[in-house]
Amino acid sequence: MTPTPLIIPPLRRLYDFLDPIAFTVLRVLAGLMMMQFGYAKLFGAGDISRDIAHMQNLGLEPAQFWAYFVVGIECFAAAGLILGLLTRPCAVALTILVSVMLVSVLIPRGEGYQLGALWFGAFAYFAVKGGGPISVDRLIGREF
Repeated sequence: MTPTPLIIPPLRRLYDFLDPIAFTVLRVLAGLMMMQFGYAKLFGAGDISRDIAHMQNLGLEPAQFWAYFVVGIECFAAAGLILGLLTRPCAVALTILVSVMLVSVLIPRGEGYQLGALWFGAFAYFAVKGGGPISVDRLIGREF
C-alpha cells in the first residue's frame, strides 16, 4: 500500500518515527483505562456486588462466577493489552466484553456509552492489528 502523498513531504520521517509510539500509547492507555475497573473490584476498594447483582438481573447463574469472570477479563485481559502480551486474544475478549456491556447496560441506560463505543473501536483495532512493534509479542517474536 503506497502512502498518501503529504502536503509537506519532509514530515514523512517524523510520522514514520512517531507511528509505533502512537500505536503503543493508544494500546497502553486503552488497557489502563479498562484495567482500573477490574483491578479496583478484585484488589482495591471497589465493590463487585453490583456486578453480581447485574448478572442476576440478566439471568446469568451462577452470578458470582460470571461477575468474577467478567471482572477478571477487565483486569487481566487489559493487563495483557498493556504489555502487548497475547494482544489479539486479550483484545477479542475485551471487544466482546465491551459489546455486551454496551448492549446490556450502557445504551439502555442512555448515558455513558460514548467511552464504551470508543473502547469497542480500540479493542477491535488491536484484535486485528496485534500488539505492534513495541510489545512483548514482538519481543518474543510470535503473535497469536
